[in-house]
Amino acid sequence: MKKTLFVYISMTLVLFPLTSLVSAANDAPPVIAEWQTFWNTYDLHQMDKLFMNNDALTYFSSEKEGLIRGFDAMVEHHKGFGFVPGGEKTCLIMARRY
Repeated sequence: MKKTLFVYISMTLVLFPLTSLVSAANDAPPVIAEWQTFWNTYDLHQMDKLFMNNDALTYFSSEKEGLIRGFDAMVEHHKGFGFVPGGEKTCLIMARRY
């Protein structure tokens, strides 16, 4: 009985946090889905939906040291990761990475 109770409590502790993550993802704002599409397709055209297109834009990248200033600089930053107008097919992106 103790072993069964221990297994039940252990499974509850492991699985409960995962269920709350799933529901949080389903309730995410639409901008999260747009960001995911942007990264999955490598489509520079998606930047207009995510960033303001002017020189006042500032961005701290986790991949590059320092502050990126302006929309044009953001475009160049993402081109460095292989983003192109219209995007790329996922299989080409994955092949290039590996």
